[in-house]
Amino acid sequence: MAPKSNPNILDTILEEVTSLKSLLKEIAIEKETKKPNTDDQFKYMPIKEIFKLKIITPATFYKYMREGKFQLFKFGGRSFVDRNEFENAFHGVKLSKAHS
Repeated sequence: MAPKSNPNILDTILEEVTSLKSLLKEIAIEKETKKPNTDDQFKYMPIKEIFKLKIITPATFYKYMREGKFQLFKFGGRSFVDRNEFENAFHGVKLSKAHS
């Protein structure tokens, strides 16, 4: 004869599992939609990211690098710049307004 199970215990367990599933979904959504802030960013920025975001043209990038405005670093075959050095290279740059 099979032991009788307590329906209250099973209901409680089911509620807990449902609650945990809901919490995990919320965490996953929050993680997907979270925008990086400066605390989450790495010190080094891949140059591919710079070119992909069209922050600067490759020609200007390498010109500024040759002028010593920032240094290029290689890690595992990939090229990076120090994020702070790169951002400081543009300190004081005046952007011209587009003419209509």
